[in-house]
Amino acid sequence: MIVRIPADAVALSGSLTVPPAAAHLILLVHAGRNDSVAGRGDLLEIARLLESRGDATLTIGLLTPDEDAVDQRAGQFHLNVSFLANRVCLALAWIRCQPALRTLPLAIVATGMAVPGALASAAHHHEVRALVSLNGRADLADRNLECSDPPTLLLVWSDGPHLIDLNRQAAMHLSGLHRLDILHDSDGHTEAAEIASRIANWIDQHSAAGAGTSTAFVPRQEADVIALKNVLVATDFGEPGEAALRYGVELARRFDAVLHVLHVVEDLAARPTALPGALVDVGPLQNALEDSARASLATLLPEPDRSAVHALLRTAVSNSPAQAILEYARDARIDMIIVGTHGHHGLAHFFLGSVAGHVSRAADCPVLTVRAHERDFIQPDAVQLAGKGSAGNAVLPGESSPGGYVRLLLL
Repeated sequence: MIVRIPADAVALSGSLTVPPAAAHLILLVHAGRNDSVAGRGDLLEIARLLESRGDATLTIGLLTPDEDAVDQRAGQFHLNVSFLANRVCLALAWIRCQPALRTLPLAIVATGMAVPGALASAAHHHEVRALVSLNGRADLADRNLECSDPPTLLLVWSDGPHLIDLNRQAAMHLSGLHRLDILHDSDGHTEAAEIASRIANWIDQHSAAGAGTSTAFVPRQEADVIALKNVLVATDFGEPGEAALRYGVELARRFDAVLHVLHVVEDLAARPTALPGALVDVGPLQNALEDSARASLATLLPEPDRSAVHALLRTAVSNSPAQAILEYARDARIDMIIVGTHGHHGLAHFFLGSVAGHVSRAADCPVLTVRAHERDFIQPDAVQLAGKGSAGNAVLPGESSPGGYVRLLLL
């Protein structure tokens, strides 16, 4: 049966087969005809073999015919991981709305460039019980690998040593159960029956515990709704930076996260000199600035507060503080950035507020901006940085506790 799956302003065509008393629903996805990474492995043939053993299958291309035609010429769609991940998410959302499908244990089989999109979507759809990658670029899922929970089988053909290495690297970052299998050719090709058998065995092993239960989205326990492993506070040592640090300390404590405290030091070598062509040795002054920054960080968050929240004090050298913050956040896999803002308007905002604004617009993780003098849910006398104490309870203004604060439990 051909089905139409809404995808923003377009619709994706899918081939759906639901045998009587189906054991699983297997979503098979590919990224179009221009996806040379996928190589061999006819998804429709694999789907038929899975159907013959009693599984329901939904096979879809993540590109419309028009997009596929454009991709043949420009290659702009099948290389866009975010675009493909969004399409897989839309397919999963459609499945949730189908009463006959949402009760079946769900697995995903993806090929080639559809693999990173499937891994990225699985990080947000916990109803996916198992995932199989067929000769895919799992490495391009990047930080989503650490968030992707379903047991993942990586199948790679033996004649692609570079792709095997890329999948080995990806496997090192997968947080959930996973395995890498090398498929050896037989007479120049790998039999679809062997692929289907490996897929079926993997799905049977890792979805049996939930067989017969609904795959509709069910939120995890409250403690897992927000998972913060790395929190970054960017500070210029002013009052807004100190306010941002109060939030960072409390969130790191509540979520048992690593707290990164970063100060960006000006790069004097990049500053234009008053005398063009003059040679100026800025090395000693640059070293002095960096030493001063490290000392200020140590004073801002002294021991034992530093050890209590697993804090890392870091400096970066750049003439673009916002860019340095974004680069550090990407490299350190930061889950939340907290940055102080002066709250000025007009010309002062242009100079002082541009860092927080740039970071907020460009970061690929949530950003919390904090002003020095604002309503604060961190109890003022609970966080005494600079060696006077440690973080306490998070609170909101109110009347239920001494000092006019109501306790707020951060799960």
